[in-house]
Formats: sequence, C-alpha cells, structure tokens
Amino acid sequence: MDATNFLQVSEVMTRRPVVVETGKTVTDAAVLMKRYNVSSVLVMDGKKVIGIIASDDIVFRVTAEKKSSAETIIDDVMSTNIVSILPTATIERAMEELNANDIRQLPVMQEGQLVGFITLKDIIRIEPALMDLMAERVRNEEDIRQKNIQKLVRQEIVDDDLFD
Repeated sequence: MDATNFLQVSEVMTRRPVVVETGKTVTDAAVLMKRYNVSSVLVMDGKKVIGIIASDDIVFRVTAEKKSSAETIIDDVMSTNIVSILPTATIERAMEELNANDIRQLPVMQEGQLVGFITLKDIIRIEPALMDLMAERVRNEEDIRQKNIQKLVRQEIVDDDLFD
C-alpha cells in the first residue's frame, strides 16, 4: 500500500479556503487571489458552493474576450460544474479526480457543507514525504521478494545459478 492510499484529503487540505460571495466582480476575485496568493477562489451563495473562479477563467473568459474585470460579474465567468471530494477520501482518489476532470483544485465537502479545499499544489507539497514512504515500501517488498527467492532456492524449485 503506498502513501497515497492511506493519506486522507483531510490531512492535506486547506481548512479555510478563500471564498467570494456571488455577485462580486472579477476584480474582487482577483484581488482576493493576489492577497492570499492563490490561483482560484470558491464562489459562495451563503454557505453553499455554487462555483469556482480560477486565474485561467479570468485570462480566457475575461481578459482574452476584452471584457472589463471591474464590470464583469464572477457569476458570468465562473465554472459551475463543481467536482468535490470527501475529507475521508485518499490522496490517490483526489489525484484521480483532478486528472479525470482536468482540474487543479477540489472543494472538500461533507454532508453538503464546505469543510476545506485541496489543490494539486497541496499534493505536490507533500510529494517528498510520499516518495520517502513509497521508497520504504519498495525496500520492504524487495526484502520479502529476496526471502521468497532464497526459500525457493533452498527447496530447489529455482536454480541458484540464475541469481549469480
């Protein structure tokens, strides 16, 4: 079992994601992104997540279309197809969702409530720890494999000359 199979989203996620209320302008969202050094913000209607606006949305749906960010309402350019994940899901599951949906962030929801936010950047940040855990797993599996080979050699099932 590798680290992505047992690390849960709740252990890596941001517990207080940056949010913006529906009806605000793209400039309002961009100011929040700059202030908190994030590339996306969740759009809320009260306590309900109704969308997400990412820096790509601003570039492709506002700037490239020569719209005014001060006059464009985020509701008109945000992504509304929200893919979310449970806090108890594994990091591996989160990576699968990110890849399958070609996105870089996932709201973390439990019983319809926003409880956090996980991004590709969050997962990359823990990568060194994952690599250490995976290397340990490989070493353990190799030790077991070597012991099994030696057992087979002793039982004369496998020719010892194969391993010189």
